[in-house]
Amino acid sequence: MIKSPSKNTQKLDQVAAELEKRLTASLWEVAFMDAVVGNERVTKVINDSFSGHALDTAVQAVIGSMVMFVCRILDNHGNSLPTFVRSIQGMEQHIENARRQAHPDWPEEFFEIGKVRSSIESLAENVENALKSPEFDAVKIHRDEILAHHLENISGHRRKLERSGYEVRKVNYRQVIKLANQCARLTEEAIRIWTFHVVNCEDQLSVAKRYCSDFWDLVPPLSELEKNRSSDKEV
Repeated sequence: MIKSPSKNTQKLDQVAAELEKRLTASLWEVAFMDAVVGNERVTKVINDSFSGHALDTAVQAVIGSMVMFVCRILDNHGNSLPTFVRSIQGMEQHIENARRQAHPDWPEEFFEIGKVRSSIESLAENVENALKSPEFDAVKIHRDEILAHHLENISGHRRKLERSGYEVRKVNYRQVIKLANQCARLTEEAIRIWTFHVVNCEDQLSVAKRYCSDFWDLVPPLSELEKNRSSDKEV
């Protein structure tokens, strides 16, 4: 983006760059878990095996990383979506001018002149909805109680929700995948608004999920491999 007198420009450049870096790193993890959950082949590969514990460890590591991705993206501080939304308020004119100057040969209608403000408002609303979602409550509690501080059943966020009468439930894989997908698309939109650059999560997730699904299809049942190895040793 071109320079602006606004003190927010440098901050937004920094936040957008960090958001894109986190997004790129997370897409394979989201696709990996999407290829795991509900995939009967995964059960066939791992069940009744000892070596399957290694793959299960990998699954647990990926889900933990996704939880941290979601929490960092939606954190109220740092290079997060809430920080981005706060910093971009009132920057509509700067964004429109930057698009014109970066692409002087493009038709005017490509720059969404007069529509940037509504894009920012829509992003802000969707970020707020994600922050208030039960999935995010469950993910934050899992982060605090299991991954970060080991405060099982006594985290501050859990106590706050319980005092308000909210029934706290353990987070599940589908909740994490749903929220991570949502965060990915919100991050994609934030990057698009500020840099006018499209990451295209949909395409990247589609390719990554296909490769991850191929992995499970290609791996034979580990219990059979273990039996065959035992037979070979006996011979």
